[in-house]
Amino acid sequence: IIQTFGEGKRGETSPLVLGSVKANIGHSEAASGASSIIKTIKIYEHGEVPRHIGIRTKLNTKLPPLDGLHVPLQETKLDRVNEGFTLVDNFSAAGGNSSIVMDRGTVYRDRLSTMSKDAIASSHLTQKNGHASDATHHLLFVTAATPFSLDAKRRRLISFLDTNQQVSL
Repeated sequence: IIQTFGEGKRGETSPLVLGSVKANIGHSEAASGASSIIKTIKIYEHGEVPRHIGIRTKLNTKLPPLDGLHVPLQETKLDRVNEGFTLVDNFSAAGGNSSIVMDRGTVYRDRLSTMSKDAIASSHLTQKNGHASDATHHLLFVTAATPFSLDAKRRRLISFLDTNQQVSL
């Protein structure tokens, strides 16, 4: 996360804010991913990140500098909560690692509010027996064991979609 979003990529006026559910509510085993998503939704609702409870005064001085990163020692107001994305990263004791990128959704909500209900219904859903079903848009997950294989899968998917334009995601 630091290599991708942090060090040297952000200025002091826009640090990457790091939070933790475990510090706020404890280790929740299988529910930790859901807890992180709920915390993210609450951050969007309130526009601030709760303080990191486990650190009372300052970060461990033996740690390397966290240039471009911010661990909140008090509630941290997010001025750009409507513009930013949140990465929720979760790892298991067995070595699994899962991530989800979230945003507040205001851009999508505003875009949808300008469309009529009829246009949404006809372009996104097929009616069967009077019930909406078979959405023409689907969430697609792409996973891989290494960054190299993820990039290869991504390229193959893009190539497939470019040559099979009738496929709608």
